[in-house]
Amino acid sequence: MPGAGTTLPGMSDPVPLCAARAAAARLLGRWQQFPEVLRLCPAGALRRMQPRVDALRILLTSFEPEALRARLRAEGYTAGVGPEDLCGRTPEGLAVGVRVMAEAPAAAARAWLEETGPPAHVEALCARALTLGLARGPNGRPAAWAAAREESDLYRALGLAPVPPERRDRPLDEVAPDDLCAMEHARGLFLAPLVGHGGRLAAPALLALAADEGYGWVVLAERWPGCAPAGSPPSPEAVVARRAEIAALAPQGPRPFLAARLGLQATADLDRRPDLAAAYDLLVLEPEPTGRGDTRPDRGALEAALAHPRVAVLASPAAGAAWAGDPAVQEDLIAAAAAHGKALEVGAAPTLAPPSPGWHAGALALGVRAVAGARVLAEADLDQARCALGFLRAGGWPRERVLTNLEAPAAQAALGGGRA
Repeated sequence: MPGAGTTLPGMSDPVPLCAARAAAARLLGRWQQFPEVLRLCPAGALRRMQPRVDALRILLTSFEPEALRARLRAEGYTAGVGPEDLCGRTPEGLAVGVRVMAEAPAAAARAWLEETGPPAHVEALCARALTLGLARGPNGRPAAWAAAREESDLYRALGLAPVPPERRDRPLDEVAPDDLCAMEHARGLFLAPLVGHGGRLAAPALLALAADEGYGWVVLAERWPGCAPAGSPPSPEAVVARRAEIAALAPQGPRPFLAARLGLQATADLDRRPDLAAAYDLLVLEPEPTGRGDTRPDRGALEAALAHPRVAVLASPAAGAAWAGDPAVQEDLIAAAAAHGKALEVGAAPTLAPPSPGWHAGALALGVRAVAGARVLAEADLDQARCALGFLRAGGWPRERVLTNLEAPAAQAALGGGRA
């Protein structure tokens, strides 16, 4: 039976989750206008919030499925693997698999489960049904599923709590925390580079975006003066004044924290300019190889930088770095953050390396706390924070271990050393 494990003709090169979500939103926004469409259900790796997505899978239901297939064929979609399937591409070139079926709640619930996948998860559910002695239906699925109205009913029919899509790539018997982090828990936005410091928007526009999304606080970021464009470093008094100006922009809106981002090669400035380091609300360390020809960050430099009390977060490595996915480097970063009590950023931006399953396990085992990271340059980038929380949810992070779930006063104590 076709589903999430089906290979589509001409599968795409994988793209970051946030890029796949943006492409899907544009596609679904158009299809939502089709009069034949009833249910419009994203599935596959997109729904499971996988860091990289090689194809969009979408389930559509209709009282007129043949008319809906005809409309999609007129848009260039062609026959897929199964009789209900069509395949095509987004304007960006991402492969799309569409399953169009007649509207029927029980059948749609089963189809959404299958299309979401992965196949191993669906097969594990069927195996559990056999273990429980439940009969199989004519399609090989548990007969008890015939009465389901929603996807959650499929799990309850097997005596299970519904498994969030982000957790379905893990073993069925793995127990998830009682209070997994989720997007509805998000209180803070980390982080928004300011214009002139890698960003495109000034503080007023960034604060307005955060307010519109309901955030209680936002980290606005400058480059550490040693990394900034040519010019004299600001005085500590100038930084303090800028913090006050930013805070006055939206007295009833999200609370702004002003951060400085610095790389390992700029950390020598921390000891030379302690007054400047103290003027910022927090410092964010962005790891990079130290020196020409290096393939991984220098552990000594990393430890020295993280020992500084104003450094609060160890940022996610750049996706393009040759060492970003090296398990040994990941272990070094996790161990160093844990040893110094710093938070680790999980970033979903295309420029940041996605976390691996081992990353989550190692960080959780050592008691590390995380921040759901984004690089908010424009309104469209706000979805990166949702993707990062999806990665954390998939990795089993409980709500209280994710600092971006804290209210502003608690976040300030955790990130800014308790500064009033």
